[in-house]
Amino acid sequence: MKDQNRTRKALGEEIARLRKRVTELEQGEKTLCREERIRKALIHLGKKSSAAINYKQVARLVLKTADELIGWDAGFLIIYSEDEDNIHEKFLINKLNGRRKEVLLSPDKVIKTSIIKQIFKQGARLISRDTVLKRKISGLVKLGGIKHQSNFLMFTPIKKGNKNLGVLSIQSHNAKAYNKQDLEILRVLADYCCDMIERTIVQNRLKQSEEQLRLLTKQIPSLLWTTDKSLRLTSILG
Repeated sequence: MKDQNRTRKALGEEIARLRKRVTELEQGEKTLCREERIRKALIHLGKKSSAAINYKQVARLVLKTADELIGWDAGFLIIYSEDEDNIHEKFLINKLNGRRKEVLLSPDKVIKTSIIKQIFKQGARLISRDTVLKRKISGLVKLGGIKHQSNFLMFTPIKKGNKNLGVLSIQSHNAKAYNKQDLEILRVLADYCCDMIERTIVQNRLKQSEEQLRLLTKQIPSLLWTTDKSLRLTSILG
């Protein structure tokens, strides 16, 4: 009898060990599949972004990738200037009546600078609407045009080294939509797109400088001229 009990116990322990091992293998396979999916999505994003010529095109691609990897009901990407303490660019998409729509809002209707600074300081954040109400978190606003406000929000900074470039956020009406794995995926996406964002910032500044130069040359009647030995004008350029 004792031998039988020992055998049953040993068999039970072996079954438990095998079940645990199967679970570990299944989790490992899921992790590999998830990592491969993320890798392919980022490679695709990189190829598509090389043809993007402005901030909005890059923002559309980044938010589309976030939707494919995680999913969202609302999402935005902003470029923020620490020197000027101001939002330079913003791009927001809401799901309105079941359809995605780009929404034009003033910066303060998207996110307050106070929450931006918190994200830069504290890093990626996952926030539920209940947490917002209980802790009285300031700086979060209800996105305009949405009948049902977001109940789960994720934010992550877009940084290049120690330089803060902006914030990426996706949000869901579902109160239990996201977890820490989703937040990590969003952070990886933000890290990956920092070069794209920096490129659009440089391109935008170059475009502004060219426009300023164009206006300047338009206002000045003559820029260059030549004279002969008697200092008489021979040609005027401008």
